[in-house]
This record gives sequence, C-alpha cells and structure tokens, in this order.
Amino acid sequence: MDYSNKVGFTIGTGRCETLFLYERMENEPMVAGSHERNPDNEAFHRYCKWNGLPVDDEGFLATKEKKIAEGWCKLYRCPTG
Repeated sequence: MDYSNKVGFTIGTGRCETLFLYERMENEPMVAGSHERNPDNEAFHRYCKWNGLPVDDEGFLATKEKKIAEGWCKLYRCPTG
C-alpha cells in the first residue's frame, strides 16, 4: 500500500498510550511525529484555558510553532540560519 503524502493523527486523553505509538512511529524513516513537544508550556496553557485565566496566548503558540518547525527541519534537513 502506498502511504506517500498521507497524514494521520493520534489524539488522546492523558495516560492513553499515545506516547507508545509516537515511540513506535519515530523509528520510521519518513514519519514525522511528536508527543507534547514542550510539556510544561502545553500543560500550563491548558490550565490557563481550562480555568479561564486572562493570559495572552501568543507566547504559548509561538513556542509551539517553534517546536513544530524544529521537528519539520529535523525530518527534512532544513538549512540553519
């Protein structure tokens, strides 16, 4: 079966073995995956949103965007600079 240019997502609640799936998929050469790239940032952002705290989301989102770009470049060997 040809899986070229296919995208898949695994989303779960805490303690549901998404880390296990990530660790298995990370061994595949052309699979980009992540599992909570920055757990402290993500947990605190969820806490703020859940509790309706008036925080600026931009810092949380910029951190997530940076980590996504780093993962992408790791897979596709982006030039640094």
